[in-house]
Amino acid sequence: MFLLKSITFIEAITAITSSDARYRPIYERNNKMGEHYLFVIQNTEIFGIVDMISTLLLTHSEQFKASQNPMEGLSEHAIRSLPQTFLSLSIVCIKVLNNVIRMDINFIQQLISNTAGMTDQLYHLISYLLVYTNQNYDKNEDSRELLHETLLFIGYFCLLNEEGQELLHRGENTIMQKLCNLPFPYFSDKKLKEILFPTLIQTSYKSDRCVAIMNQEISFDPLIKFLNDNMKEELPRIMEEEFDY
Repeated sequence: MFLLKSITFIEAITAITSSDARYRPIYERNNKMGEHYLFVIQNTEIFGIVDMISTLLLTHSEQFKASQNPMEGLSEHAIRSLPQTFLSLSIVCIKVLNNVIRMDINFIQQLISNTAGMTDQLYHLISYLLVYTNQNYDKNEDSRELLHETLLFIGYFCLLNEEGQELLHRGENTIMQKLCNLPFPYFSDKKLKEILFPTLIQTSYKSDRCVAIMNQEISFDPLIKFLNDNMKEELPRIMEEEFDY
């Protein structure tokens, strides 16, 4: 419980610092943030969150302890249900990752890539979270919230980031395949499409391998329609902002 309260405090602090992200493009850095924020994030390896939550979740299942490639061949009953404390902690941890990456997306992408072992931990963590939340999607609201936060993070991490995209087509049962096989509402419900579709677009942009996997799993027609509809809505606003500037 102390750990959950501590991470919740960090989430609140990082949420305040990254709150301006709603008013600027995600690829632009928060210029109001002092260098000391990034110094702390770098020297604590993002507060040790990736290592901590990966260790807690992946060792919770015997399947992960025994396998070097834990996501291969998991049955629908392979992953044990998480205690509520673990589930709540997972949500807050992914929110922290989303908060810090909104501060300076290029800095966090590079930090993850350059920190020894973090990319591998992230690969297994994301794979686990996608499988777990998919299996428990209809069981509780927390699982759905965890899935939403995970999808946001995947999109941020892969935005104009080739190394991030490579993570998604690693192995046989790839993360990209898992993204394309989420529950049907993500491909039919407007609000859920607005969570998943931007992530699919960001993960596949200029990545031939990710596009090839998507082509095998889903139709591109809904994505194309989503892009066209959003361009029609957003382009006049963008042009107006440019004119005002």
